[in-house]
Amino acid sequence: METTELTGDRQERREREMDALARLAVTTSTVDAMSGEFHEWLARDARAGQRSGERRATEARAERFARRMQALVLSTQLGVAAAHEHPIVHDARDHGQAGLVRERFVPWPELGVAAGVGRELWDEPCERWIELPATLAAGHKYVALTVSGSSMEPALHAGDVVLVSVGTSVRRDSIVVARRPEEGYVVKAVGRLSRRAIELRSLNPEFAAFSIPRDDTLIVGTVVMRWCSH
Repeated sequence: METTELTGDRQERREREMDALARLAVTTSTVDAMSGEFHEWLARDARAGQRSGERRATEARAERFARRMQALVLSTQLGVAAAHEHPIVHDARDHGQAGLVRERFVPWPELGVAAGVGRELWDEPCERWIELPATLAAGHKYVALTVSGSSMEPALHAGDVVLVSVGTSVRRDSIVVARRPEEGYVVKAVGRLSRRAIELRSLNPEFAAFSIPRDDTLIVGTVVMRWCSH
């Protein structure tokens, strides 16, 4: 048991180090600097002198790092901050619904976005609430939502939790949660804007872009932060 727990702690520490390195690379380098040649050099250096089992473990870690780097670069470009820690979740059954309606607590309804759903965001009491990260100022309305589907990979994955700043202001090359008439809520990147329509596009090329009417009632808000599920 002790060995298993130690291994888990070591793995979690490595994951945090990978995240820190990814954030450092994004903040100190341009995307172009993180070129294929640089990644190949890192891989060769990591594999040098390792046994086959160690190489496989290194390659698996490198693959996870590459996915995180890609997600971090894309989400940063689209104005979405990456949360450094897991969300602090509170249960309304423990605190009481009224006790959670306060400035630094954000509702997290049982609702997936990116796939069609059949009910409104606000029509049921919320049992889960997320504590607003200290890096964000209180006094603004937020909602936390769970991503479903693969249309926003590699920036967002199924199971990720996104923090949405509620409001109808929309700007190009941001990520928003919108309601697609007759289908449900989706999380998409904003493409072209006109007086009559908003183009919403997926980051996964397998999913086609589409447009919705430029109607404030169809916009939930802009995604400002994400908690990675893996």
